[in-house]
Amino acid sequence: MNESDVLNWINNALKEEIKVLSLGYISRYFYEYHHNDNNFYMTGSMGSALSFGIGVAKGTNKSVNIVMGEGSLLMNLSSLNLLRMVKGINLFLIDNSVHNSTGGQKSEFDNIYCKEFFENIFDECFFDVNLSNFDANTESNKNRFFYFKVNPLDIIPKRIDLEPYDIKNKFITEVLNSECK
Repeated sequence: MNESDVLNWINNALKEEIKVLSLGYISRYFYEYHHNDNNFYMTGSMGSALSFGIGVAKGTNKSVNIVMGEGSLLMNLSSLNLLRMVKGINLFLIDNSVHNSTGGQKSEFDNIYCKEFFENIFDECFFDVNLSNFDANTESNKNRFFYFKVNPLDIIPKRIDLEPYDIKNKFITEVLNSECK
């Protein structure tokens, strides 16, 4: 499965829902091909997408969708413990086995990945998702985990040319226009 196919599928499944996108090619890909103000692009904060997404979930009644790579998750595994504080988190983990945006070094995720680990943390887990007949149905009061083993992107998405201040303000405006807790 190609990473771009999965990222396009996630965008189509989530439409205008809240998305927190991890630093690197994931943010850059969504910015180049699927930009909207419901997307929060992590810039300059490696490994913080999950923690940030949990904070967003505490402030809204909507589900929060976090799209991150295995390298970003490895940077801050301890943030998985914070999931106990909220419900309605959907974590889409894209495992391409490399730190793509920093030069393609092999990640060590394969050495620690274990389905049972995620099944003990999340209310529902989906592994080896078939994109052609799967409905993400992300509006839920559960914490859900979606795992995708992919081939790395074969393109280099353009850099995000928004200032962090603008990303933050547009996202806050969009999220606060929704019903907040």
